[in-house]
Amino acid sequence: KRLKASVKPQVELAKDIIIDNNEEFKDIFDKAFEHFKNRYDDEENYKDFKPNALKLLIKNTIGSLDHTPEEKLTFLFAIFKGFRNNYFHGEKLPNIISSDKNYDTEFKLINKFLKCFFEALKKNYNPLN
Repeated sequence: KRLKASVKPQVELAKDIIIDNNEEFKDIFDKAFEHFKNRYDDEENYKDFKPNALKLLIKNTIGSLDHTPEEKLTFLFAIFKGFRNNYFHGEKLPNIISSDKNYDTEFKLINKFLKCFFEALKKNYNPLN
């Protein structure tokens, strides 16, 4: 519950952007969801994740055929938070980030998603518009 609650504000804002038919955001949203869904299709790829709530969220999302936008967004923002925490805590060498674990691809996709998310927020919620 705490994991979902920790990403709920972002999920609610992103859901509004999707509802507002922002095609650019929908496109990166779909690409990111498919990418991470495929990445974690094998439980071996997330068995060491902490907290256990993240493992459970991934397992439940991967195991389901139909997903609401809220479920997809919760999945993505929880994964992004995990990547951020993993990157900023502990020693990370440059060769690890671009290793065979595909971190370079992951960070590029996360950054592209977040950039599009923030640009859509700025456009949707700019009081000067």
